[in-house]
Amino acid sequence: PAAIAGSDGVPKLWLSGKSDPLRPTSKDKLDGTKKDPKYLSCLNDCVPRCQKDASKDRSDCFDECQDECCFTYQQCTAARVRL
Repeated sequence: PAAIAGSDGVPKLWLSGKSDPLRPTSKDKLDGTKKDPKYLSCLNDCVPRCQKDASKDRSDCFDECQDECCFTYQQCTAARVRL
């Protein structure tokens, strides 16, 4: 599970499959989901930057960027399909 800093500066650790009580999501809106435009935009900016700076594999950069860009349980635990 990924950890992100909360408003109090202490990292939050996602421990269960329960929805985030601090940031509830709605099926009608994309906010907080894996398809959230802010989340996808952050990944689109971060992955190429990571690959350029460190010459890392795309999958390694995706894992690092997912930790940087996620704000909800659903985003932080999104499984990436490997082809």
